[in-house]
Amino acid sequence: MIFAPDFLFPSSHEAENHFHRFAPGAGGPGPGVFPVRSTRGGRTSGLGFLDDYANVAHGLIELHAATGELRWLHEAHRLAELAVELFADAEHGGFFLSPADGDMRVPRTKDLQDSPVPSGNSMLAHVLLRLSRIWGDDELERRAVSVFRLVEPALSRAPGFFAWALCGIDLWLSALREIAIVGDVGAPVARAALEPFQPTAVVSVGPSEDVPLLSGKTLVDGRTISVPLAWSWRLSDATPEQSAHYQIFGAGTGIRWPDIDEDLSLRGMLEGTPARRPTR
Repeated sequence: MIFAPDFLFPSSHEAENHFHRFAPGAGGPGPGVFPVRSTRGGRTSGLGFLDDYANVAHGLIELHAATGELRWLHEAHRLAELAVELFADAEHGGFFLSPADGDMRVPRTKDLQDSPVPSGNSMLAHVLLRLSRIWGDDELERRAVSVFRLVEPALSRAPGFFAWALCGIDLWLSALREIAIVGDVGAPVARAALEPFQPTAVVSVGPSEDVPLLSGKTLVDGRTISVPLAWSWRLSDATPEQSAHYQIFGAGTGIRWPDIDEDLSLRGMLEGTPARRPTR
């Protein structure tokens, strides 16, 4: 993540203005506020399509990680769940471009091609995967994977037309990389965790007991960096007794589990390097 303070205020300001242009309720994000397709001279062209919901939700997740403001993460979650409700094809998977309660005189179609910009399906799949890991919601992941199943037959023939879908598939198949920050997102330890290019990492910033990835995470200095248990195959396979037997070393910068010969360091967690299970 690139830390550019000069960009944060304009981005937050634009997000606020964007919600004031949403319909039907002005005044900011929240229930009853929906994306509109376009506005001009105080008039709107109607409620948004799939790509409007997906792109706004994606932007809000990024804005949350940059500012640490929880309202943007909660609003991204709300919009994503609303998009599933309005656009999902429960029978064949993926998402329609127009909402379920739209004009029935126009056939509902699915846009899957990511050229020249990401399709609504690919963008929403990427958003749903990130939110599924933050909220621990398997249903959101299942909805995202339904998009990948739709594009799979064409991927080998024309992968260049599905660039954002491939980014989503990479996120889905990669090892879990979850970064939970409790405290100031601009603190040195937080910046050390966020500055590397990490396209397969998901980030949430708290504190918050309403976001599962953040729930129960605190430190005496107000900051927390956590990684998923799956990063250590030894800990994943350990018994509760083995996991409970650990030692702190390096002035608090490392943890050792002597029974399973496992060591984790703060530096390794910040660099995002999970331990790979050896192959036989």
